[in-house]
Amino acid sequence: MDTFKKRLVHAASILLVFLVVGCAISNRASPLTKSRFFSQCLNLGTVMDMIVPDKEVVLENNKTPASVSETAAQQWRNSCTFVCGVRCNQERIDKFMQSLRTELRKMAQQAGAEIGMEDEGAELGYLGEFGFEYAVGNAHGVVKANVDAGKTDPDKPGAKAYKLVVDVDEWVH
Repeated sequence: MDTFKKRLVHAASILLVFLVVGCAISNRASPLTKSRFFSQCLNLGTVMDMIVPDKEVVLENNKTPASVSETAAQQWRNSCTFVCGVRCNQERIDKFMQSLRTELRKMAQQAGAEIGMEDEGAELGYLGEFGFEYAVGNAHGVVKANVDAGKTDPDKPGAKAYKLVVDVDEWVH
């Protein structure tokens, strides 16, 4: 074989190796980009319907999807923010927030997550905010929820209109 044919066979062999390795890599299962818990948080409005303590709590815009962002660099970062209105009295908002915290923790644990450091704020005289860290597999994240001080509801004496914001930030290595 002359030199040109040897080089051509060598180049074809190298190309074949790259092709085989490339196919093997592309057929691998894709890496985890978000935890099951994070995916469940995208439907938070449905979860809230289940935890409303009674008919004295009215949810508004809870069917609006959470806003989501994903970025990938050396790790995946997923963020979602869920915002809705809650109309009720102060006693009911406290029960609602306690139920929301319990349900989010339960969802995380059912998805295999371990709950880390927790934070509970009571500056407003009720459970106006809470947060916790979680880790599941190669994902770890932070959940933060808070309601504002509320505005008097002119249609219902003793009730207020609160704005609830739930943020979930997750990093996947």
